[in-house]
Amino acid sequence: MTEIWIKSNYNDEWHQVDVLEDFNYSLNYSVSDISQPDKRKASFSKTIKLPATHNNNQLFTHIYEIGVYSNFNPNKKALCKVLSGGAEIFKGYARIISISFTNGVMIYEVNVVSDSGDFFASLGEKYLTDISFGFYVDRSYSTQIVSYTNTSASGTPVVFPLINNGRIDVTGLSPTINCDDVLPCTFAKTILDKIFSDAGYTYTSSFFTSTDFTDHFIIPSLPAYGEIPTKKIDVSFTFSIKNTSATPQPLWIDLNRVPVVSPSSIQTETIHLTITPGTATYTGTFTSLNIEYNDLIYFDTHFGVSCSILNGSTVVIADNDNGVTGGTNTVTVSNSVDFVPSGTIPFDTINSGSGNWDTGAYNLKGAEIEFSNYLPDQIKQKDFVMGLVKMFNLYIEVDKVNLNNLLIEPRNDFYASGTSVDWSDKLDLSKEIAILPMGLLDSNEYEFKHKTDGDFFNKQYESNFGYGYGRYLKSVDNDFVKNRNTVETIFSPTILRQATGTNLVLSTIVQDDPNLSSTNQDSNVVKGNIRLLYYDYINIDTWSLTDGASTNTGSSVPYAGHLDNPITPTKDYQFGTPDMVYFNIAAADYPISNLYSRYYHKMITEITDANSKLLTCSLYLTPHDVQKIDFRNTFYLMGQYFILNKLIDYNPNSTQSTKAEFLKLKTADAYTATIKKINIR
Repeated sequence: MTEIWIKSNYNDEWHQVDVLEDFNYSLNYSVSDISQPDKRKASFSKTIKLPATHNNNQLFTHIYEIGVYSNFNPNKKALCKVLSGGAEIFKGYARIISISFTNGVMIYEVNVVSDSGDFFASLGEKYLTDISFGFYVDRSYSTQIVSYTNTSASGTPVVFPLINNGRIDVTGLSPTINCDDVLPCTFAKTILDKIFSDAGYTYTSSFFTSTDFTDHFIIPSLPAYGEIPTKKIDVSFTFSIKNTSATPQPLWIDLNRVPVVSPSSIQTETIHLTITPGTATYTGTFTSLNIEYNDLIYFDTHFGVSCSILNGSTVVIADNDNGVTGGTNTVTVSNSVDFVPSGTIPFDTINSGSGNWDTGAYNLKGAEIEFSNYLPDQIKQKDFVMGLVKMFNLYIEVDKVNLNNLLIEPRNDFYASGTSVDWSDKLDLSKEIAILPMGLLDSNEYEFKHKTDGDFFNKQYESNFGYGYGRYLKSVDNDFVKNRNTVETIFSPTILRQATGTNLVLSTIVQDDPNLSSTNQDSNVVKGNIRLLYYDYINIDTWSLTDGASTNTGSSVPYAGHLDNPITPTKDYQFGTPDMVYFNIAAADYPISNLYSRYYHKMITEITDANSKLLTCSLYLTPHDVQKIDFRNTFYLMGQYFILNKLIDYNPNSTQSTKAEFLKLKTADAYTATIKKINIR
């Protein structure tokens, strides 16, 4: 007996729903279609019809009543499970699609689904720029230096790799680069984890938690994505003053905001005090002072009370003037300063010294700058995740214990994590057994590529060769089909170029030829498409980072590109070897390990090999067999090992066998590649 249970989404009560007397339905099970490697299928999905019985109406709280409030929310998930013979053959979510009336009979049409598609549906149309990361960005010189030792997204998730973005000048030996032209980037895992957590999902993945992915893959920023916005901030300053003299002391303190571009006060606040003798501390507050990025803040004390601004126990700004005119110190509020909504500034007497405020710097703090300002706009979160899925050939299966947890691994690891199941005795020999040579599939070409972009070098490369940088084309010797199956990610190729007169090899995303006399100008900035780059801190050549006041010179470079190391590369994160590169490397030294060889070769070989077989047969499956189906497993049939491609129209109410589709596994599929000769520009 088959039972359908739906959990109310308003009171968490389970209801066994009534079904039609002639109720008969089937379920399809699949994780991926081998004929379409760019697609990922639903594990379970079905639309069923339920009668408007008293029981069902109570579950759906008479939602069919027009103008009557219903507790059941059709926009919210409702847990659903299907039991057959006591075995749970389906677990997922139910959603009301429509309510129809025919000849006075009302029917609920309900879609039940349990697959990764529900996760993608939950992302809706949200963009990467809609993410609130909860951390702010400090673009200062010192912060950039510190970030170069960062090796993990689990730490401070911002790094500053050297990328020729149209503003930095990397010509000549030992170039000096201004820190203001080096933009922050964050790890792909930081973005991925935020997408999942905001959607109410988790994942289990050895790949996404591996050091290779966690510590190295970043999303670069480009100047055209947007600068730090000019933003007003309400700030309050709390201070304390004590008078150690024998007589009362008058005091006033002025706090003025002056924009850098205009030396005239926009806003000022003054506090007048008479400080009585003693050791007790007087506390007061400046409130609601609006400041902006790139503002100057002036502190001015009068009438002989000496003060200091402390950062912890360290005096960072001190007024040592005991005259009636007081002294003034300037604090620059810039886009290189961290901000928090409020700060405490304690004042205390200074009993010695003379002169005005010292020149020490104090980092005023105010509003956060969301990292989303540095991400490309118009990139949907679901497209970002699917970009990773396609790039690394990831397979996704819903965790049967926790539907909000997804099991995600590259295809080869996905199947390697399963076990072997013997279904030999379940074969229905009375039904047709079809063996289809895989060469009879509908494609003789498989193309793998990143999305093309309009920056200078991508346009130049595509103009020269007729296709994008790092694309791979697998051709199958087949006389009968002439179709092309294409896998394309949302990420664009980022071409590595060697700086003139040095072995500094940088990702280069510019509008015009970087050999122009000046690259540090907005005219060379391009609003490029989203990229995914490999980040590391490697030894290349001498270079310097400066903020005008301080300079750091070293021979280690915060690198980001499509190779793991442009000098001694072992891995390429393009699908195929480019026909031309823009830096010095011998063809024999270019890595043969790329996205295709690591993540797609085995699958495509199994699909296209002349000896590969697609087996279609029928199986006698019990509800408990279906309950335990795991697409990561391999299945033993007819003396061979297969992976399950599809289970078609399984009907728990039927004693008939169920049609299934399997792909025969190859045993000799080691990757061997021929080094491709490349041109160097």
